[in-house]
Amino acid sequence: MLEGVTRRPPAIAIVSNLTGRQLTADQATSTSYWADQLVGTVRFADGVRHCLEQEVSAFVELGPGQTLGGLVRQNLTGGTGGAAAVLGTLTPRWNAAESGQPHGDLVATCATLWELGVDVTWDLARPGRGRVLDLPTYPFQRVRFWPEPTQPLPGTAGTGTAEPADHTFAPTWRRDPAARATSPAGRPLPGPLVVFADPEGTGTALADLAAGSGTHVVEVVPGTGPRREGRRLTIDPADPAQYAEAFAGLGDGPVHVAHLWSLAVPGAKGAAPPGDDDLRAAVEHGFHSLMLAVQALGERPARLLTVTRGAADILGGDATAPHQALAHGLGRAARHEYPGLTWSGADLDPGAPLDGAAPQLLTELLTEPGAGDAPDSPDPLTGWRRGRRWVRGWTPVPRHAEPDLPPWRPDGTYLITGGTRGLGMALARHLVRAGVRRLALLARTPLPEGDEEVARLEAAGAEVLLLTADAGVPEQLRAALRRARKHFGALHGVIHAAGLPAGGLLVRRTPAEAAQVLAPKVYAMGPLAELVGPDTPENERLELLVLYSSAVTAFGGIGEGDYCAANTVLDAYGQALAGAAPSTRVVSVAWGPWQHDVWQSERLGTTGGLADRVAAYRARYGFADDAGCALLDRILAGGHGSVMAVRQPLREVLDAWTNMLDLDGLLQAATAAPQGERFPRPRLRTDFAAPRTEAEARMADLWGAYLGIDQVGVHDPFFDLGGNSLTGMAMVLAIEKDLGRPIAPAVLFEHPTVAAFAAALDGGGDPGAQEALSTSSARGQRRRRARSGNRK
Repeated sequence: MLEGVTRRPPAIAIVSNLTGRQLTADQATSTSYWADQLVGTVRFADGVRHCLEQEVSAFVELGPGQTLGGLVRQNLTGGTGGAAAVLGTLTPRWNAAESGQPHGDLVATCATLWELGVDVTWDLARPGRGRVLDLPTYPFQRVRFWPEPTQPLPGTAGTGTAEPADHTFAPTWRRDPAARATSPAGRPLPGPLVVFADPEGTGTALADLAAGSGTHVVEVVPGTGPRREGRRLTIDPADPAQYAEAFAGLGDGPVHVAHLWSLAVPGAKGAAPPGDDDLRAAVEHGFHSLMLAVQALGERPARLLTVTRGAADILGGDATAPHQALAHGLGRAARHEYPGLTWSGADLDPGAPLDGAAPQLLTELLTEPGAGDAPDSPDPLTGWRRGRRWVRGWTPVPRHAEPDLPPWRPDGTYLITGGTRGLGMALARHLVRAGVRRLALLARTPLPEGDEEVARLEAAGAEVLLLTADAGVPEQLRAALRRARKHFGALHGVIHAAGLPAGGLLVRRTPAEAAQVLAPKVYAMGPLAELVGPDTPENERLELLVLYSSAVTAFGGIGEGDYCAANTVLDAYGQALAGAAPSTRVVSVAWGPWQHDVWQSERLGTTGGLADRVAAYRARYGFADDAGCALLDRILAGGHGSVMAVRQPLREVLDAWTNMLDLDGLLQAATAAPQGERFPRPRLRTDFAAPRTEAEARMADLWGAYLGIDQVGVHDPFFDLGGNSLTGMAMVLAIEKDLGRPIAPAVLFEHPTVAAFAAALDGGGDPGAQEALSTSSARGQRRRRARSGNRK
């Protein structure tokens, strides 16, 4: 029988069960070999060891269960074999009834193989289209052995005892009767002044005024640099390293910083809202440059003043540049992350010439800013109108009775951005219960066919149009709005609930990273503002525009600089459009936390206490879906503009927020873990390398203590180990005490391995650390070979 079978040499490597070695061409074509194969001893263990000798890193069993995989595991002893993965492809037949998605086992195995450097033909491994996503940079392999706390964490429940209830507040402005603009012969500032000067000359006039009173001044202008000409410094705004030049040679004492680059982006011209180019310029001038300046300031004590013109609605109809509000949002958050930083914002009068603004700004620099952390404390944001200074505060909005009719037309068409998940889907369910029958749900990624949530909406009688578009890409959003109007014949309201969570502490953010958080909030306002303005044809104007903002715009937050800035723009647009839209009700709601909304705390990390505090606060004072949507109905029935919605009285919510944002307390909470309470080292892209010097051994032990890991290699990246910015700052403080000298947190973030960090502390370099990161492990090497087409 064997003589009649065609036999050819193998095209791929095959390990023989007869010899335990690779099958040769002669054996494969020999009838005697196959006869021996039928009756010979199966040398399975020898075959496994041969694979390990060939640096095989994964064994995959084809078929149900892992019977053979279990035999492989029994032979993974000694050498490097312990690191090999043993994977299955199908659930065992006897367990198939318990596994509702057998395809998931295959996809999970393919994903593991891809991570190990194997090329996977994804079109064959899974149905439909897909794309590779960037995952969070900290590992999830955590094992918990202690019980969950049953008592509220300190500082999370506020100072009052009242049960949670809905409260809404509106921003109000009151005139400061005692304030007058400082005269040209004013007193000098108690420290040098760095002015990021605008092209209109306001910054230069401020620099002249301060210099005339004896203050040392540096005037920073954008251009090709760095280049100094007297007091003027020209820097390239896109080069982060050049911002340090602005603070060089100023000593270690307090420095005053006035950031006026937001004024380079003009306000609205006539009735036309700011366009896409204006919004992009606002991000570059008002956010990116300010963030890089704050990073360059570092830990030194500083007084920061952010300046806009027409970003706030104070007298009514005077918010002509809501996009400039970015700078104030970033400043409000930054003051919580840098203990030495004091911030205030000033909004200049858009109806007054700029040549008289310099004394007003010098007055702001000489005035102690409000803390804004108590109901009777003035907010750090002030404004100037008609030569007078105005201070912002909050006033309770009277509780309105339940509306007789819901604010949603049963025959209306409503589009929800971010509508397929989270708050957007919760609102979609609410609208359908209120009788709405035409919904357009917009999301960045398409939903799979037969989505259960959409099916429930349709079963309740709604016609649902699913739209795929990125709200942060204006042309995509405009196309989606046009498609919804064309499909349904009309569009009556838009609820803008799309957004991305905050990205972390400013100390290690880049402009590109922050732009991802800003885009869906800021850039979406170009297309949305076009739907409500007086230049919009009447039959195309929306009846209702709702902007989902966040209460972080009132209180600030740690690790939320980009998120706070983005939502501050929504609040500013809510005020600006409410006063300018002729027939559209525009409402911006700065929501407190929602109970199900965990996306923010997940990005805060697992240590340092902040995530736990936020979670505990949300559990008690977060909005439930139905209750929050019902409150939205009452808000819409009561008026338009910007409101803040929380579930505590203002004094209590401010106290609770202040306690949560106590950076010193958070750093103290990030305590070192004893050796017996640490987690195993996670699987990383770098192989473990033991400390080589006493300094590295000491650093590795401190890192392990604060990261809660029992073994840290000298080339393990800090953030791959699960570190976050708060943990890093606490760890640096501990190392400062251990070494008896100050260390800037930036040293850790710029040298994020034990080897590089220890070398930086010694003033040297470690080429071995960089080599380790670039060459990575055997898995990374195989993936690079695969990408270049040079796989073995």
